[in-house]
Amino acid sequence: MLKGRDFSNLGKDQEPKLAFETIIECFGEGYLKSQKTHRLPKLWCRADRLSTVELFTLGKCLLKLKKNNPIWLQSAIRSIKKQPAKSSQGFFTEILYFGMFSLYKSEVIPAKNSNPGYDFSTSLPNGSEQFISIKNIDASDSQINFQKNSKNFRRKWIEKLRTKNKKLGVKIVASRTLSDEDFEQLIIIVKSLDLKKTSASYVIDSEVSLHIFELPSSNYSLSPKYISDMVQIFCPPPKSEYKRYLKKIRNAVVNISKHAPCGDDVSRVIFLRMHVNADYNYISEQVKSLVNEQDAEVDCIVCYQPSYVRDEKNKSILNHCFQIEASADYALKMAGSDHFRVLPPIGSISQSQSPIKIIDHQTGQGINWPLSHYFFQQGDFYLESKKHQDGSIYCDDLGSPAMGIRKHGVFFNSVIGNKTTPKFEELLII
Repeated sequence: MLKGRDFSNLGKDQEPKLAFETIIECFGEGYLKSQKTHRLPKLWCRADRLSTVELFTLGKCLLKLKKNNPIWLQSAIRSIKKQPAKSSQGFFTEILYFGMFSLYKSEVIPAKNSNPGYDFSTSLPNGSEQFISIKNIDASDSQINFQKNSKNFRRKWIEKLRTKNKKLGVKIVASRTLSDEDFEQLIIIVKSLDLKKTSASYVIDSEVSLHIFELPSSNYSLSPKYISDMVQIFCPPPKSEYKRYLKKIRNAVVNISKHAPCGDDVSRVIFLRMHVNADYNYISEQVKSLVNEQDAEVDCIVCYQPSYVRDEKNKSILNHCFQIEASADYALKMAGSDHFRVLPPIGSISQSQSPIKIIDHQTGQGINWPLSHYFFQQGDFYLESKKHQDGSIYCDDLGSPAMGIRKHGVFFNSVIGNKTTPKFEELLII
C-alpha cells in the first residue's frame, strides 16, 4: 500500500518507495493484505504517519539484510509468518538490530538456526570474538489488561455522553493499581451520573477519584451531531512489574552464559529491547549492577527503548533511546580494535527515556508523570468547519494536539479526518 502515504522527510529521492517495495518482495503482497492478526499485516493496512515510519524503518533494515544475509532473512521471515503475533516480536527485533548496528572493520554474522545461546557474533581485528543475544521486555499482562479495561471504560463513557447529548472529558486518578473490579465499579458510577455539571469531582474511595471536565476550547465549535470526548486514566503499576523486569534480565544473562563460549578473548553481549511502558531507569540500574558484578557472566548489555514522542513543536517523531552498560573487561577485550555504530533509518537518538508530561487543560500547567506508571489517554473532538468569504469550507485545526487525541472536521454532517493521524500511538514492530 503505497498510495495515499505521506513519504515526506523519510529519506532521499526514491528511498521510501524502495523500502516499501522491499517489504512487498520479502513478505509477499498476499500476506501483507491478509486479514491475519499478525503485527505486520495490521500495520500494512494503515496509512497513518506512524505506520509509515515503522514500515520505512523495517524496509531499510530488510534492504541491508537482503544484501548481506539473504538466507538468514528468508528463515526469519518464515518464522514471523508462522509465529503468533505476540511471539514474532523477537524476530522483528533481530532484523532491526542487524539493520541499525554495524562495525567499522568487522562483520556482524547471524548465528545458525536454533542456536540457544546467541543470535549474532562478530570477530574483531585483534582476534577476540563477541557473541550477541537479542532479548525483549514486552508489555506485561497487567499493562495490557489496564489498556483493555481503559478502552472499555471509554466506550461506556461515550455511551453515557450520547444518552445525555453531552461533550465532556473524564479523568480518573488512582494511587493503587486499578483492578478489573475497580473498572467495573467506575463504570457503574458513570452510568449513575446525571452530568448536569460540566465540572465535578467524585471520591470513589481513599485511593481513587473521578473528575469531569470541559473539553479544551478551540477556534471551532464542537459539532452538535457527533459526540466529542476525552478520557484520561492514571495509576501506578503493581510491584510485580519490577520483579518481572529483573527476572527477564537475569534469565537473559543465565541463557547466554550457559550456551555462549567464554574466555579472555570472548565477550558476551545482550541487546535488550524494551516496551515503551517499561521503567527504563530502573532497568538500566539493574543492568549496570549485573555487568559490574565480580565474576559477571555478561560483559555488555545494550538497553534499547523506542518510542513515538512529541518534540518541542508538538510534532511526532520516532525516538531511539540507547544506553550501553559495559564492564572494564569488555573495554579491554575491545582494545580499540573496532567500534560499533548505530544508524537508525529515521528518528532521533537519546540516552534517556522520553518524559511524559501531563497538561492540565484548565490551568495550562504541566506536570511530569512518573515514567513507570500506567497512563491512558484517548479522545475525539468533532469540530464544525467554517466558511471562507468565497464560499469554500475549511478547518485548519485538524490533527492530534496531544498523544491519543484526534481532531476531526465536520462539513454538512460529514466527517473530514486527518489520515496521517494514528488512532493509537503504539509501536507494533519496532
